[in-house]
Amino acid sequence: MNIKSLFLKSLLLSTFVSMLFSTSVSYADDQDDKNSKDSQINSWTSVTIDNDIIVGGDGGYTNGLMISWYDVGVSDAVGPGGLVSPLAGLVTDSPLRNSVNIYTFGQTMSTPDDIEVEEYIPDDLPYTGLLYFSNTYLVVADDFADDVSLTLGVIGPASLAKETQIAVHDITGSDDPKGWGNQSSNEIVFQLKRGRTFRNWVSENDTFDFLSRAELGIGTIDTSLAASATMRWGTSLENSFGSVPLQSSRVTNPLAFKESWYFYMEVGANYRGYSVFLDGNTFADSNSVDYNNFTYGASIGFAYSWSNWSLTVAVADRDLGNDAFDTFETDYYKYGTVTLAWRG
Repeated sequence: MNIKSLFLKSLLLSTFVSMLFSTSVSYADDQDDKNSKDSQINSWTSVTIDNDIIVGGDGGYTNGLMISWYDVGVSDAVGPGGLVSPLAGLVTDSPLRNSVNIYTFGQTMSTPDDIEVEEYIPDDLPYTGLLYFSNTYLVVADDFADDVSLTLGVIGPASLAKETQIAVHDITGSDDPKGWGNQSSNEIVFQLKRGRTFRNWVSENDTFDFLSRAELGIGTIDTSLAASATMRWGTSLENSFGSVPLQSSRVTNPLAFKESWYFYMEVGANYRGYSVFLDGNTFADSNSVDYNNFTYGASIGFAYSWSNWSLTVAVADRDLGNDAFDTFETDYYKYGTVTLAWRG
């Protein structure tokens, strides 16, 4: 266990406990008011598939599958779910346009570039799988949106990442991954995340807008600080700007109830202090890789909502400078993603 892991262990556990207890009272004071409101609530379900094959790779962040269930309400009709209810005091108490609660069950994994090597590959990405459950609460005001989330999961053989990748590669005819014997040990992991998105500018006819976002994550899954800017072109953008933050959580466009569409381009920067996919286990010795803390990247995508359906397609490269790692080159931060959502 290295010094970074020891420091992170004490910092994260103390932060986790203090945030839970410091916000519980403020939420309890508001809960009765929320439950007394009788506003319309819409329920949605979405399925997201991430894969690096979409952008021509097969290493790094190699695969992700997420299923989400979420309730969307007018004003503050929807309250936070059980996991994030103690953290509800972290979001704004301003008058709201919408409130959204999301539960997500997912699995993600990363591997070295050469997955046909059975032995451990020094100075390359370790084999890591993550099986997780998260709860996100999003509130949308007139010109900004707040979100808070808590994710709990497990890494190691219990994540079933090895079995998933082998099954997927059998179906697609891809190379057989042989190095999963070197993966991280079983360990319970978590992350707290808090973000705010501003709608800084909108055109007169609501066909263009500009959004900015800041986000802080703390946990044994990932500890990082991120900032981004997004430009969109489309229809009914006012109805959907609050859901843009959810794209990084693999939830599509739940606030665009009417038929609408938009293209978007995002650029952003990230300072990462810790990542389970790069640093390995926090509480045990495991394989890891040295990396540069600062990266910058971009993504482009298209979202379309019609009737009771919504579709988002995007490609992302979170390391445009290709300098996240000094000892090797990888497409770890490059992937494609498709999300299909339906109401009801």
